Amino acid sequence: MAAFADLIQDFIEAQRIDRGAADLTIQAYRRDLLQLATWTGTDREVETLAAADLTAFLAHLYQQGQQASSIARKTSSIRQFFKFCCLEKRFPLNPAEQLSTRHKRTRLPKFLSIAQVTELLAATARGIPYENATLAPALRARDQAMVLLMYATGLRVSELVGLTLHEIDLSSQVVRVRGKGDKERIVPFAPAAAEGV
Repeated sequence: MAAFADLIQDFIEAQRIDRGAADLTIQAYRRDLLQLATWTGTDREVETLAAADLTAFLAHLYQQGQQASSIARKTSSIRQFFKFCCLEKRFPLNPAEQLSTRHKRTRLPKFLSIAQVTELLAATARGIPYENATLAPALRARDQAMVLLMYATGLRVSELVGLTLHEIDLSSQVVRVRGKGDKERIVPFAPAAAEGV
């Protein structure tokens, strides 16, 4: 275990100094590799670990009910660690070279039923009770326009509330959206949504 711990520390330092890894990444590497070290036991030399040992460790994690995304991260940590051991510590073989994990389960997006969409649009048309009766018509129109635009384009709520007027082109019926990763895309929308906006 001590030798394993020393190798882990050397790997962590290399990630921090040579590759400039973020603190959270470093913590994840340390946690993942210490878990492997604990599972293999104190009497195992790191150099004697085989692909079958690593596969058995991952199978153990699945049996424990760990999330596929967590196991995929641990697999990546193990791969990086043994790659380091081969390059820097002259390990003759890399047991993690062909290591694979089951495909991560793709989460399907949640969506509204037709009845729910119909009710949402109806509720938007009715509006909600606003404290300021003078502003109520304008606020109701704003809310309805936002819901119609979101429905017509599939925008995320965060994208919708971040829109400015100059990003909406009513004549061309498109909206310029800056989404995840600061990526920009042009999204068309239907005439019905243009009327609301």
